[in-house]
Amino acid sequence: MDEKLDQILVSLGVIQTDIGILKTDVAVLKTDVAVLKTDVAELKTDVAVLKTDVAELKTDVAVLKTDVAELKTDVAVLKMDVAELKTDVAVLKTDVAELKTRTERIADKLNITFEAVAYTKEEIKDTRYQLDRHELLFGEMAKSLLEQNIRIARSM
Repeated sequence: MDEKLDQILVSLGVIQTDIGILKTDVAVLKTDVAVLKTDVAELKTDVAVLKTDVAELKTDVAVLKTDVAELKTDVAVLKMDVAELKTDVAVLKTDVAELKTRTERIADKLNITFEAVAYTKEEIKDTRYQLDRHELLFGEMAKSLLEQNIRIARSM
């Protein structure tokens, strides 16, 4: 029996040693669990923040999609405006070419008119000169006729 008691005491010592080791292990596990609980709490906070960020990002994406759709519409309108402006420019170029042609014709007509006016002015000068000569001749003829009439009248 003493032998059994010694064995039991040895076993009890081993069990007590094992219990001491287990207590140490449990204390370490409790510390680890506390750290894990803190980590889980932080993760839950981070997840909540991330959920908020994701919601904000979804809202931002929706706004961006709306903005992109508006920009596409604006670009389409601008493309139509550019096409209209190109048409207007083509019409203006045609109008300018027509005006240039008309201006050239008017300039040619004005040159012809100025030449005709200059020619007419010269003719008027010549006619005036001839008229002055005729008046002088008529004056001389009238004087001569008057002198003849006076001579005829005296001789009668």
